Amino acid sequence: MNIQFYAKNLDLNDKMKFHVSSKLEKSLSRVDKVVGVQVDVSRDRHHNKGDVFRVEVNLHIPKKIVRAVGMSGDVYAAMDIAQEKLDKQVRRLKDRAQSEKKKGWRFWEKN
Repeated sequence: MNIQFYAKNLDLNDKMKFHVSSKLEKSLSRVDKVVGVQVDVSRDRHHNKGDVFRVEVNLHIPKKIVRAVGMSGDVYAAMDIAQEKLDKQVRRLKDRAQSEKKKGWRFWEKN
């Protein structure tokens, strides 16, 4: 899978890219067709608590774009938060598709 990385106000090293790729494999395995994945990582310094890292993951699938954002004081924690939100949305999307199939089957089964 081709993952596009974009970094603002920080340098992404190979360790961070590997961490994101390994975390996204779980969510991507639930989706049948993936058009593309875009990961935006940025650091904001205008907070009283210090640096705040923001990770945004955009998953492009046919007819949908699934988006998740994670914010934390640590870049790895922000990545984990974004991955958990993305996984939850992908599971919900897949469950909806399966329930729609069941609804259609139940309709034809009654007749």
